[in-house]
Amino acid sequence: MTTIACLHRWTELSRHPTSEGVVIYERCHCGENRIVTATLVRSVTTA
Repeated sequence: MTTIACLHRWTELSRHPTSEGVVIYERCHCGENRIVTATLVRSVTTA
């Protein structure tokens, strides 16, 4: 018997802002879950 790898198609379940950025919870149709984090980029302007 062989196992065929899943070509994940992620669906966003929820998104939550944090002090550092955003945390996103996702699920694939195969049942696998993942957590994605995105960091906020802050720009500083100096004269």
